[in-house]
Amino acid sequence: MKTKDGFLPTYNIQATVDNDSHFITSCEVSDYPNDFHSLEENANTLKEQLGIVPEIYLADAGYANEEQIQSLEKQNIECIVSFPGEAESKKVQRDNGVDFTYDEKSDCFHCSQGKALLLTGKNCKKKNHFYNKYQCKECSECPLKQHCTTSKTGRTIHRRLNGEWLNAYKAKSKTKDFKEKFKKRKCVAEHPFGTMKYYMGQIPILLRGKEKVQVEMDLYATGYNLIRLKNLEALPVLLEKLAKWNPISGFFAFLSILSSKKRIYAPAFCY
Repeated sequence: MKTKDGFLPTYNIQATVDNDSHFITSCEVSDYPNDFHSLEENANTLKEQLGIVPEIYLADAGYANEEQIQSLEKQNIECIVSFPGEAESKKVQRDNGVDFTYDEKSDCFHCSQGKALLLTGKNCKKKNHFYNKYQCKECSECPLKQHCTTSKTGRTIHRRLNGEWLNAYKAKSKTKDFKEKFKKRKCVAEHPFGTMKYYMGQIPILLRGKEKVQVEMDLYATGYNLIRLKNLEALPVLLEKLAKWNPISGFFAFLSILSSKKRIYAPAFCY
């Protein structure tokens, strides 16, 4: 997988975790270098393997794919996904007096030195989205140029077209309700990985190859879920439920899943 240190024999583990029980509900091994395209895929895995459609879906900024969020919202899934904050470079610029305001009436930007950034390009494609381009032609003598831009042709700003949904979502992310829901993510999603690493003795995975690593992660997830089950239910209650469980029907259900080449996870065996 491509990493900041070059290509390495490593993997990206995608997991969904139930908020109430902390059970791992799906665990997939991928070779994606980031999480950007995995949000909807994780939701689909959850639905295919356990028949579960979550009411609320929590994810960090790595999953901030607006097309996938919109797709899930159309399925009546509330997505609480954090979008990346303001770039540090913009904060530094603002601290040095560099700032811009958009004038909707004139369709241009004005900088903190009173100069205008005029429309110089329409429908410019950038990272699969379309923007209008604005540029200032009076930057050469500006006292703040060293803090604003290194361009010889002047500072440019790209303004997103059809960004109403994104602006509304970012505004919603600043509400108290959104922030309180998002706070739960670290306690839920990070907990299983920390626990598994603890029981593994902080060692890396033992096997090599995507399919073998998937088997290894399935075993770790199953072991984690069994420990969670033991912590959630008293042993006499578990033994009573086990006595009522029909292993024959469960075994044939297991075989039917294997024959369709689909994996099942520990939550399917928990009750």
